[in-house]
Amino acid sequence: MLGIVAVPMMKDLNLSPSQFGLVASSFFSLYSISGIAVGFLANRFNTKWIITGLALIWAVTQFPIAWWPTLPMLVACRVILGIGEGPAYPVAIHAAYKWFPDSRRNLITAIIAQGGPAGVVVAAPILSYLLVRFGWQSAFIALGVAGLLWTAFWLALVLREHKRNPPSGSL
Repeated sequence: MLGIVAVPMMKDLNLSPSQFGLVASSFFSLYSISGIAVGFLANRFNTKWIITGLALIWAVTQFPIAWWPTLPMLVACRVILGIGEGPAYPVAIHAAYKWFPDSRRNLITAIIAQGGPAGVVVAAPILSYLLVRFGWQSAFIALGVAGLLWTAFWLALVLREHKRNPPSGSL
């Protein structure tokens, strides 16, 4: 996403290439650490709720980037986004291995692995259109709204399953 908005964002906010590099790379500052830390939590807490929390982080961090785009805010949002995104793949795989039998794990793992690239293929043209038509901020707002809608859909599935199969001692 950041690559799509780089030029207009840098121009609009008067960011130097070094400053933009800081914004872009800050995403990875805690990405790996959070992946490991939340990976441990996935053994102790219900992964459905962890995924819900991660999705909320992804969605909510988009809005301040659009509405209050200062260098410190951009860096902070990118760090928080990295914290929320770092655990996504390992937690999703962990959940899939708990929810699906061995015979279906290859397919489920492939679907999870291709989710990100498929999302880029779908989102890039839409976000590019929004960027050209309404400005770079609109792309972040669209991502935030899409993330909230996805979270609501996911939460509806989680709550439906929670009603059908109440937990036995897990959070």
